[in-house]
Amino acid sequence: MTSRNTSVVSLLAFVGSLVACATANGQVVISEVGYDVEFNSQTTWVELHNRGGASVNVAGFVLCNFPSYADINTLTVLDGSTTIPAGGFVVLSWGGLGVGDGEVGLYRHRSFTTPDSLVDYMEYGSAGHTRSGIARDAGLWDTGQFVNPAQTGESLARVNESGSFAERWASGTPSPGAANPTGTTVDDPAVAQAHIVGAPYPNPASHTVSIPITLLSRADISLSLYDVVGRRVHTSTLPLRAPGEHVIRLQTSHLSPGVYMSRVTSSTTGSDVVATSTFVVSH
Repeated sequence: MTSRNTSVVSLLAFVGSLVACATANGQVVISEVGYDVEFNSQTTWVELHNRGGASVNVAGFVLCNFPSYADINTLTVLDGSTTIPAGGFVVLSWGGLGVGDGEVGLYRHRSFTTPDSLVDYMEYGSAGHTRSGIARDAGLWDTGQFVNPAQTGESLARVNESGSFAERWASGTPSPGAANPTGTTVDDPAVAQAHIVGAPYPNPASHTVSIPITLLSRADISLSLYDVVGRRVHTSTLPLRAPGEHVIRLQTSHLSPGVYMSRVTSSTTGSDVVATSTFVVSH
């Protein structure tokens, strides 16, 4: 092989590694924020979740609540590891959180005004925090929106992947180091009169995932499954079901590791009602 060909191969390998790194980094999200609720003797903490199919080392990442910054490798790990396995979590003690009002930016390095360096973002209590404009430019937040503060004794948790960025968060029972328990969102208020869709389990799933449904009236049920980029990878229709508790079981062994959204549609009283939930596939 000539030196020129060797250089080309080396360059392609380098570019490939950068793409793989960026893809892996993009699968890490801020999944829970506790700013006045105790966990392992600490009352201010942030949970990160790896939604991808490969482990990601976040030790070199940085947390930001302007003007407070913290390199993750300097923070105390309350649960998990800074090398987050596929579908796993790490909980970090961080005193830089604001109580009732603040922002949380996750950066892959200390280029705080560069949208490409921002991995994930959320703000709560009010809109327009310092890094919200960067998050907007990065496609990670919506201008003028914010998450309502957590209720007493609760944390702010990322509970779904539909709607606006702020709508994906809610106050609820803390679950640091584990999947957030309120993992289902209802897109149509009428669904409460038709059925209740529970959180998928196990989560992460390996071979099968179960989605519990409680029907309050007879209904036709259909299930669609989407991957993280919005491609529909599965559709099935269940026969008319009687009121009561039911479980949809779905094979996941053929699916690539990553995050998936299930969309359950119920046809009842002449109209469709929809509920969505998310889960992770990890082999």
